[in-house]
Amino acid sequence: MEETDKNKDGKIDFEEFWALTLKVLEEIANEEAGQAKALGETGPEVAVDLQGLLENAKSREDIDNIANETFKKYDKDGSGFLEVGEFIQVVKDVQNFLEIDEELTEEEVIEAMRNYDFNQDGKISLSEYQSLMYDLLKMQAAKYAEQRDYLRGRDYVLRVLGDAEEYQRYKALLKEIFEKYSQGKDVIERTNIHALFDDVKAITRIPFANYAIEFGIQGLGLGEKNEVQFDDITKLSMEVLRTMTKDTDGEVEVEIGEPEVIIEDEN
Repeated sequence: MEETDKNKDGKIDFEEFWALTLKVLEEIANEEAGQAKALGETGPEVAVDLQGLLENAKSREDIDNIANETFKKYDKDGSGFLEVGEFIQVVKDVQNFLEIDEELTEEEVIEAMRNYDFNQDGKISLSEYQSLMYDLLKMQAAKYAEQRDYLRGRDYVLRVLGDAEEYQRYKALLKEIFEKYSQGKDVIERTNIHALFDDVKAITRIPFANYAIEFGIQGLGLGEKNEVQFDDITKLSMEVLRTMTKDTDGEVEVEIGEPEVIIEDEN
């Protein structure tokens, strides 16, 4: 707790609360990841779900204990409850942490307070405060997980484009999903392209954007076809992946080799 108390006042605010809670969640996540690895499970498909960790009973107990420490900071008079003036400081600290510039009126703060004043006694108890902190954590964990999934997915993209073995593994996965939609044929309906990429995204965490897929479809002339072959899907996928490695100026950030080599048809 001491290393998280940045201002050394013996208490922790919301920013410190988030940092400490994240540390606890990641410790549990690492433990679960280690268990998955011990079972022989690897790859993006076993990436830890932070939102799921928040539902973990052990996590909730740890979170409540940390919330108790932040409650002490805001309970200035030591009454065991947060009155309106004290709750306003909670809101301000949360807004600062979330970088929300909009300043709430006292009436808006009171309305927000009512949402967690479950017994409607005009003040926030420790248990009610814990519920508020838990909901804020779920919101932040969702953002954190989204950002981490994006970075993991983008890192995976760079490996697929730059490493021949990783590319072959990706192509095998693409083939497996293609066969799910082809149902024994050598083609799939063009209308299934987006669903196919949704399946790839669910497994690899690659942050495919629908507009990029659609742009690739038109660029490769697939929009004029009712059915597409696996080779079409492979080329489309690589086109979309390459697009994802470009910065705002359109420059490729990594060396990915010759496209002709990467997408060479082996059949």
